[in-house]
Amino acid sequence: MHFGRPSCPQDNAAHEQMHGVLQRATARPPAYTLHAQQRRFDRWRWRYNHRRPHRGLRLRLPCELYRPGAPRPPAQKWHYPASWLRLHPDAKGRVRWRKLPRLLGQAFAGHQLGFKPLGPNHGAVYFGPHLLGTLHATDRSGLRPVRWR
Repeated sequence: MHFGRPSCPQDNAAHEQMHGVLQRATARPPAYTLHAQQRRFDRWRWRYNHRRPHRGLRLRLPCELYRPGAPRPPAQKWHYPASWLRLHPDAKGRVRWRKLPRLLGQAFAGHQLGFKPLGPNHGAVYFGPHLLGTLHATDRSGLRPVRWR
């Protein structure tokens, strides 16, 4: 898989063109309600994948070539020592610690993390056996990543 350089849309012109087509067809002008806007997106996506042949696919439809992948395995359930706190990030990857929201990372939404107290004002955050970083009472931004040397 190839990723373009940050802030260089010319690296992936076909993808950027698709976003322009989507915006012109569905969002200019926007619908009056979120429900109506979602219907516009759903109709556009169906036409894009089931009615419109793609030149990059030799004028075939994406729905002709798509095959669903294998189902994802269930999320790993980690167990932490009884003396550790359990952290449960919200959908945006935030937890509340010391009465403040702290960002841990959206990738951890829906997972249980372990918090090992290291002192009265800080602790280490683990995802199973993996140390993610530390939280500090004086640092309101969130997780401080581990610095490996």
